Amino acid sequence: MEGRGIEFKNLVGYVAEVCPKEGVRQYKPDAKQILPRVLYGKIAKEVKENFRLTEDISVILAAIIMGFLAKKLYVGSSRNPLKKLMGELVLVGVTNYIAEHPEEVKKAGKAVINFIAKIIGAKPLEPSMS
Repeated sequence: MEGRGIEFKNLVGYVAEVCPKEGVRQYKPDAKQILPRVLYGKIAKEVKENFRLTEDISVILAAIIMGFLAKKLYVGSSRNPLKKLMGELVLVGVTNYIAEHPEEVKKAGKAVINFIAKIIGAKPLEPSMS
């Protein structure tokens, strides 16, 4: 190796020369490991293994989105600073409520979907409780 420049193909050999063999784990990168479809497969596997985590993330994302929409509905295009401040409080309140009570929100969502299905004449998701 001349100079300080090291080509990628010579990197494994360089590490083997510089590092002693005892206690050093040699790693030979494989181009197949960094293909997008392989990475997506690894991500999908992790998501399947950690389903509880993804369920929590989906509830949090839904809470944030609903809080933002509630703020937008409340504030609209107002330039009033007091109304904007109240909009921030609505955002925080709605987000916290939805994050802490996801089952109630799911029930309400199903009720809304069933109501809309009844209006358009489609089959409801589940039998109505009324």
